[in-house]
Amino acid sequence: MVAGYIASSFQWRRFSEQWDKLLRQANVPVDPRYGKRLVHRNKLQHLKGPFEKWTEIDRDDFLTKAYAIIRRHTRMPIGNAVFRNHFEEVASKSLQTTLGGAYGWCAYACLHSVKAYCDRYNYKEPVELVFEKGALGQGQFKRVIDAYYKYELSRKYFRLGPVSFVGKDVRQLQAADFLAYDLGRYALDYELGRTRSSVNAYLHQLLGPTKPKESEVRFWDEHVLRKHTEALNEAGLFRD
Repeated sequence: MVAGYIASSFQWRRFSEQWDKLLRQANVPVDPRYGKRLVHRNKLQHLKGPFEKWTEIDRDDFLTKAYAIIRRHTRMPIGNAVFRNHFEEVASKSLQTTLGGAYGWCAYACLHSVKAYCDRYNYKEPVELVFEKGALGQGQFKRVIDAYYKYELSRKYFRLGPVSFVGKDVRQLQAADFLAYDLGRYALDYELGRTRSSVNAYLHQLLGPTKPKESEVRFWDEHVLRKHTEALNEAGLFRD
């Protein structure tokens, strides 16, 4: 999964202020690795680590407040999820090598989501892109970004501004982690052929009132992935 939010610089500053306030009020402990209060969505959901003394009521109350802050201070969610085994089976070797595997595919799709948002609202200025560092495939995807950055046409096409890979202590990445986690659970349920109302409810709260035609949050199931990569091959892109 690669997921996050589009927001203005002002919105992100307000998000950080409100997020820090919420974490202090909830007495979330300081992570000794970063010297800051951090929320790991997986640990929060399963009440592990710093949340082991919390109840499910505590967790759900915190999530309601956290989701409200995320929605209030962002403009649109973007995200992509794909199962690695599906991607490696369906995608050409050329595509996998060029983009950096399943991670690169999801990150590349997020670039197009940013472009789609900018096109929709006629936004021409460069957009700063911030990714979490350390993901498998990050190095190869960074080389793709660097290649795009060399040419003015591709920079303008994707509205490429500064691109950075940062640690989990960056506040905005905690919002991204929430969306990635809930999108991942939705994808897993879809793959297993099951429906859990709680999973759908969590994801719906994060997506907010986004119109279906404007949604840039996707799960690439095997059928959709195969159809899309075949179209790329027919266009002469990423063909072995």
